[in-house]
Amino acid sequence: MFLNATSRVSPYSTRTSAYNDPMSTSATSPSTAVRKRVGILGGTFDPPHNGHLILAEQARVRFKLDRVVFIPTGRPNFKQGPAAPVASPEQRLAMTHLAVQDNPAFQVSDIEIARAGLTYTIDTLRQLQGGRARDLDGESGDSQLFYIIGSDVAQSLPHWYEAGELAGLCHFLVAGRAGAAPASLPAPFQGATFELPDLAVSSSQLRQMFAQGQPVRYLAPETVIGYIVAHGLYQKPR
Repeated sequence: MFLNATSRVSPYSTRTSAYNDPMSTSATSPSTAVRKRVGILGGTFDPPHNGHLILAEQARVRFKLDRVVFIPTGRPNFKQGPAAPVASPEQRLAMTHLAVQDNPAFQVSDIEIARAGLTYTIDTLRQLQGGRARDLDGESGDSQLFYIIGSDVAQSLPHWYEAGELAGLCHFLVAGRAGAAPASLPAPFQGATFELPDLAVSSSQLRQMFAQGQPVRYLAPETVIGYIVAHGLYQKPR
């Protein structure tokens, strides 16, 4: 089930009061006033780019999130062998810190990189629900979690590891592209959809541009570009 970003009707209750709707941004009940609304943006961030930052900021503002936490994946189960990240986990973590440093509402967590074995989102959300959320809101572990994803990824959610439990651990914010088909969220996942401005940039495209020596200015934060150049990342083997 999903909502448009401007909707006020709760998918979680037959009552329409904003006090009962985790997706509502119009009111806060006395019982939930201290709960933080924390966005989660996971990814390989190999490298992080301006598209990631725009996605996070659009979600933060539209859904009145207190902050957005970027979580670089450790060993993504869907990217092994030739598809594995090019930069090391430590390098991707460092670049993500550099990318978000100018926005006080953004922070970075190493929860997936620090965890041994293949990375599954279900394990991350279990950890956050089990107490690591204190690391996200800075005050308590009682946070509402909103997982931010693109519309293409959203359609694969039913095939994610332990998808049934995953659907009940957080709300999903699905970003669609302007001019593309409207974003949607498959059952039984709950959350909302919103539209992004069109920005044609991806991590794989950036890696190719670095390898070919093409200009990349304004496609990623200057701090990230400087780190890539200084560490010789994404260069063709000589």
